[in-house]
Amino acid sequence: MSERVSPCLIANIRGDESFVDRLIRLGCLVERGWLFTGRKDLETHGLCEAILWNEAPRDKWDGLIQHLDAQAERLLNSMGRRSFRCEWRFASTDFFPDTFHGRTGMLVTPRIRLYPYGSLSFRVKDRPYTPGIVELAMHSGWAFGTGNHPSTVGCLHALDWLSSQGLLAGRSVLDIGTGTGILSLVAVRFGAKSALGIDVDPEALAVARTNVERNGLEGRVTISSIDIKRLEQGFDLVMANLTPSVLLGMLSDIVRLAGDGGIFLLAGCRKKAMASIVKDLVECADIIWQDSIEEWETRIFKPFSMQESIESNL
Repeated sequence: MSERVSPCLIANIRGDESFVDRLIRLGCLVERGWLFTGRKDLETHGLCEAILWNEAPRDKWDGLIQHLDAQAERLLNSMGRRSFRCEWRFASTDFFPDTFHGRTGMLVTPRIRLYPYGSLSFRVKDRPYTPGIVELAMHSGWAFGTGNHPSTVGCLHALDWLSSQGLLAGRSVLDIGTGTGILSLVAVRFGAKSALGIDVDPEALAVARTNVERNGLEGRVTISSIDIKRLEQGFDLVMANLTPSVLLGMLSDIVRLAGDGGIFLLAGCRKKAMASIVKDLVECADIIWQDSIEEWETRIFKPFSMQESIESNL
C-alpha cells in the first residue's frame, strides 16, 4: 500500500563497498540535498547498494542527476577505475512505498531516529512522545542539516550526551546557522524548554519552519533571521555548526551569549581549524566533551566564571 506525497528523485548506487561508502559521504552531495536512506550488502562479495533521495523540485532534477553522475565518475577515476565496479541509476516517483523508506528510519545515535517526511511508517503527530527518545520527520530541501554530514552527526551525538547528563531538560537553546532546524528540534525533543534557530539563508528558514510545523513544535521552536549581534539575553546552550571562518567571526558573540552559567557547542571544522579555535578559547572556557567523526570535530565548552577567569590569570 502507498500514499501519494510530493514526488522525489531516487538514486540507487551499486558498487564496491569502499566506493559506495566514500560517495555517500561527499559533502557536495549533502549540500545539494541528497539524503542517504539505506545501505545493504549484496550477495556478491564486496559489493553493496546505497539508496539516496532528494526532495528538490522537478525543474532541478536534470542538474542533480548530472552533478551526481559527474561526482561518481570523478571519484571512480581517483580510486583507480579498473579496480572498482559500480553502477548508478535514477528514478522518479509520485509515491513513497513503505518499503522504500523502511520501517526503521535512519538511526543517527541510539536515541535519535530520523525519518524522511512522507514515510508511511512515521506520522509524527500521531505517535506518542517517548521521554528520552527522539523521532523526527525531516524535510531537507536545499538547506544544510539532513543528519548525514559528519559535522551534523557529531552535533547530534553531543546533544545525546548532554541529554544523558541532564544538561538539556528545561534549558534555553540558541542554534546559530540552523539550516533545516534539526539541532533545535532534537534539543527540544530531548527536553529543552525552548530553542531559537537563526539563519541568513531564506531557503533554510523556510525549510526549518516547515520542519517545526511538521513535528508539532511551533510553541517551543522559533525560527528567525535576527542578527546574532542583536541578541542580548543569554542562553543555557549555544550551538554553532558553521564553517571555520564564520565560526571565528562569531566566537565572541557565542561566548557572550553563553555567559557564565551556559555552555556552547562548536562544530563544522576539521582538526586543524578546531585546534586554532580551541587555542583562542583556552583562557575563557574548558572543553567538557569532544568527538571526531571522519576528521570533523565537535566540542562542547563551558565558559569560566568571572572569578575563575581572574584566578587563572593570577
